[in-house]
Amino acid sequence: MSLFGGRSSRLRGDWLTVGVFGLVCAALAWWEPRIAGAAAPEAGEKVRARVVSVDNGGLVELGLLRTGSQMLEVEVLGGEHKGERFAACNELRGQLELDKLFVPGDVVLAGIAQGARPGVDVVTAQD
Repeated sequence: MSLFGGRSSRLRGDWLTVGVFGLVCAALAWWEPRIAGAAAPEAGEKVRARVVSVDNGGLVELGLLRTGSQMLEVEVLGGEHKGERFAACNELRGQLELDKLFVPGDVVLAGIAQGARPGVDVVTAQD
């Protein structure tokens, strides 16, 4: 007679399932940091920049809301790219509390990736 009252084969199957799931979880825990490391953001800097010109051609107005991309030309005010001009993108999401439409003369925070080249690479502008 079995210690578990005839349930030994079913109990063995349950333990096998638990063991397989345990191994899968352990493998994912080992593998996940390697995946996350591969998607690490580019190194760079965030610096102040002055808006030189704007192009609102990529914006869509829906009543009070605006969505789309506002393209800017910005002059970097500090950091390793001081005095250089970059094309910049300001993404508007149609959320009044988050979106800001820039005009020439505004000072923005520009995210410049390491190795970015003026006239070639586009940087990110935010308020």
